[in-house]
Amino acid sequence: FVRESVLYVVQNAATATASEIEASLVLYFAIGEGQTEPNLKSEYFRELTGSLIQSSIGDHAHSAVSTIYFETISRFTKSIPLQEPLIVKLLGQILGNRGIRNPAPHVRSRVSYFFSRVARDLGPIVCNYAKDILESITPLLNLELNQEEQVLSDTTQEPLYEAAGYLLYMLGDEGVQKVRLQAFATNHINKMQLILQNKLYLQDSVENQAVYSNFLIRSIYCIACFSKGFQKPNATTRDFFLSFLNLCSLCVHTIPANNELRERLILILHRLVDFIDAEVLNFLRDPIELILLSKSPITIAAFIRLCNQLMSRLGAR
Repeated sequence: FVRESVLYVVQNAATATASEIEASLVLYFAIGEGQTEPNLKSEYFRELTGSLIQSSIGDHAHSAVSTIYFETISRFTKSIPLQEPLIVKLLGQILGNRGIRNPAPHVRSRVSYFFSRVARDLGPIVCNYAKDILESITPLLNLELNQEEQVLSDTTQEPLYEAAGYLLYMLGDEGVQKVRLQAFATNHINKMQLILQNKLYLQDSVENQAVYSNFLIRSIYCIACFSKGFQKPNATTRDFFLSFLNLCSLCVHTIPANNELRERLILILHRLVDFIDAEVLNFLRDPIELILLSKSPITIAAFIRLCNQLMSRLGAR
């Protein structure tokens, strides 16, 4: 029954109503619940998932269809036949006007999250197109003081930062990494330095929603998402993250009363423990007093988790 339903909308995508397509995809999505990986790789699911990607459903104009289509594909990533034309078409759908460039903000947000999952689940085959993908998404990864001036909201950008970090790491080309990291530095490090050097954070108020301090917090969080994709460092990536950690530490010292900045510093240190190893300790020595004096239970709890991680990772060191 499920197979007939899916194949019907695949074959009649141009004439089927949005509600018919949505109902069929919801049914297929539901049957994927609890399936084991061997089951997902069976011919049954490979045929249906491949048929969906080959069809025109991914280009449907209705936002509800776009959402359930990408949600369904992300559930069945293990079922995607690893054929170049299918992968290229799927990436085009995700990166195109029905995906992360969709006019509907909620669709863009969901597809961004789905893409971060698809990139990891499909692994090496997606990395074959890493340069083109990074070329496509880098212009979208841009934070402004006023989020309304951004193409994508912060919450939509965050999974894309994670996917970008993973793809850039897997690419392994230090030359490309250097160029891309310079773009991220321009967007984040340069703007953060400008705020600190010109003491723009002193202009923050309740009325302007503390835009300068919040920009520092938002930038640190996005780079923390970006860092999740990196594992072993090379000279280029190591220099970038050490430079960024120095700036994060400076933020905490410059605006010591801001609990969220402390929490973001702990977060990115937590993310980078395995990446820069014992050097993490260098970024804790100065701000540790500010962290311990914090009255925020969230900050203290995050610091305790980081300490546990450090003891587990570094041992006697």
